[in-house]
Amino acid sequence: MRIVPFTALALVAALAAPALAPAAQADASVTTGVLNSFDGTPIVYTLFLPAGASADHPVPAVLMTHGWAGSRQTGTGGMVGRLLDAGFAVVTWDSRGFGQSGGFIELDSPAYEVRDASALVDMLAASPLIAQRDGDPLVGMAGGSYAGGIQLLTAAFDSRIDAIVPDITWNDLRQSLGPGGVPKEAWIAVLFGSGAATGEAYGLEPGNPTGPQAQGYDINLPLWYAEVHAVNGLTPDVSEGLRERSAAAWMSHIRAPALFTQGLPDTLFNANEAMANVQGLLAHGTPAELMLYCGGHAGCPYAGPGSRVDDATVAWLSLWLKGEPSGLLWPPVQWEDNTGAWHGALSWPPHDAAWLHAAGSLQLVSVPAPVGGGSYSIGAGGVSGAIPQVTDAQGVASGLVPIATSGNATEVSGIGKVHLSVTGIGTEAFLFFRLVDATDGTVLDGQTQAFRMPVSPFSASVADVDLVGVDYVLPAGHQLALQVSTSDLAHAVNREPGVYDVSVSVDVPTSA
Repeated sequence: MRIVPFTALALVAALAAPALAPAAQADASVTTGVLNSFDGTPIVYTLFLPAGASADHPVPAVLMTHGWAGSRQTGTGGMVGRLLDAGFAVVTWDSRGFGQSGGFIELDSPAYEVRDASALVDMLAASPLIAQRDGDPLVGMAGGSYAGGIQLLTAAFDSRIDAIVPDITWNDLRQSLGPGGVPKEAWIAVLFGSGAATGEAYGLEPGNPTGPQAQGYDINLPLWYAEVHAVNGLTPDVSEGLRERSAAAWMSHIRAPALFTQGLPDTLFNANEAMANVQGLLAHGTPAELMLYCGGHAGCPYAGPGSRVDDATVAWLSLWLKGEPSGLLWPPVQWEDNTGAWHGALSWPPHDAAWLHAAGSLQLVSVPAPVGGGSYSIGAGGVSGAIPQVTDAQGVASGLVPIATSGNATEVSGIGKVHLSVTGIGTEAFLFFRLVDATDGTVLDGQTQAFRMPVSPFSASVADVDLVGVDYVLPAGHQLALQVSTSDLAHAVNREPGVYDVSVSVDVPTSA
């Protein structure tokens, strides 16, 4: 590996030297550097050292990059400051193709971005100011979304990663972007557009120590984007590319203890992704815990997490990198409901959860691009005569399956289950499921689950579908329901018309 002389070759000296620029964190050392990665691509990073770090008092390090279409943190506020106060060195960096780093965006590929992260670990391993254990540097990782994905993948391919805290990130990009086989059209458009806008052809950011850099998308990403829109789904090569970039494909390789923090109202990477990550690691003997809070890519319409998630992030890294236990990490699953109250248990939902059951039959019509948008829902009388249209809070027509509650305030908590039996006219159905407060029209945590299935008028297609996990306290006297429709404003919809007879049963966990 070749390192740019004015930065990484001077790493040890820079670590011991005064900060090159004023730092908000008292006595912290802040240095900007450039590391040439395995293929010569310049990766720009910022190194933060806490006061007192020296060859006689080496400190563990935490690697942090940024979210999709973002750039590295260069100041000592926020999580960087929290980690410095806790005695960690921190390295933030611009992921390949973003910010000041060169190269082409590869979507956290094991062949590219993972090797960039490993090159940064190599750099830390060469410094006497970074603590070691059994001959390897003590290194953790933190960060959200795109920065969460790289943690899981780096841990899968580099055993030197000692602990990770992936925030609001994915388990399987195929389900993140194409849940149940239905493209998440709105998010795909936002992500593709923002990545193209920030990963310009030339990185001309002021003060870039590397000078102009070729940037932008690897050719695969625009091709995948075109394919998804052409076929209204994920093609085999898109699916394989997304699988390779997903923790789900590498669970047995990950040995770094992981705390997953995930936003319950997050409609890009939802609670199911975090649950799949936790269960996947535990199944292979890797310690994992879960914290579900109000936040994420879709924001928080309720109370918000305060500092609890940040506190737990520092506590997790302190436990596994410095051996400092904390009561903040017990119980192993913690979650925040829509009132701002926090709960904890050994599992989610808790083992003593009470399950509500309901069943019903609906006849649904799917009409491409109906007047006013959305789709149509019809009653048991069939399609003859007027079509009664029931519209939810999103302006989408649908049918409801009432779910009886006690009438008291009810905390819906966990991942519900739906069993489907569908016959119909058309080749396939796109169905969308939401748990709703039927009294005021609220979609619980704003979550929708999509599912695509073949249909025939001659035989029923059956399927079991996991709903998106939620935690929501339904007020006393309000009616809970499962809403089923043939369209959703955030997803692709069927391009062919159809009429479907849907028999559905639903089981929903509630706090006992």
